[in-house]
Amino acid sequence: MPLAVAPPVPTGRAAHARSLKWLTGAVCAAALLLAGCARLNEKPPQAVDLSGHWQLRQSLSDDPATLLKPRHHDGRHGEDRSHDDEAVTAESRPDGDEGAQREPRDDDGMQGSRQTAGRSDRGGPELAMLRNLLAQPTTLSIQQLPGEISLTADGSPTRYVYGQDAIDSVQGGVAERTAGWSGDAFVIQYAVRQGPVALRSYRKDATGQWLTVTTRVHGGGAPKLEIHTVYERQAPG
Repeated sequence: MPLAVAPPVPTGRAAHARSLKWLTGAVCAAALLLAGCARLNEKPPQAVDLSGHWQLRQSLSDDPATLLKPRHHDGRHGEDRSHDDEAVTAESRPDGDEGAQREPRDDDGMQGSRQTAGRSDRGGPELAMLRNLLAQPTTLSIQQLPGEISLTADGSPTRYVYGQDAIDSVQGGVAERTAGWSGDAFVIQYAVRQGPVALRSYRKDATGQWLTVTTRVHGGGAPKLEIHTVYERQAPG
């Protein structure tokens, strides 16, 4: 799924400057999503508002249980080949573009049903942590404000202040969290202490009817994983 679509080739000095600005932004967004090293923007882009009530559409979403199935072991040395460099993704991808207060909590509502892709007591603490990071809440309620987003996942609210660092608890560990914007996507980065890095981006399609949440996990001895979860906008009330 492309991060951005190149605009028509511009002409003139001003158009050339705009083209360079677009290219720089696209490169920074790619670096953020692939390496988790870029700084997130603290200001949301104009004309982008993720506010609304969103319902999971499982038939259009990747299944985390498929990604987390036991993978091939090297018979010669008994090595787990799940840590190879290739990214692990589900066979099918959702159509469309990539693409929330009870007392606020700091775990992004990541614990629950298919949200944790199965029982967290199987496969050891590392697998339980991955299930937690690949959570798929059934419902999302998002309120976007100029300096923050309130996101309620399956009834559990969390407040994200753009550019502000926070500490989250995840299954089997603690993560440093930061949130902000990369292009038209709202991004939350989790850096688990002595564990993987997870990047979760929220992007609305051009119609405003669909929200795709893309989660990428890498590093810390974990396999490279990428999962797409699709939500449909629900009418108020």
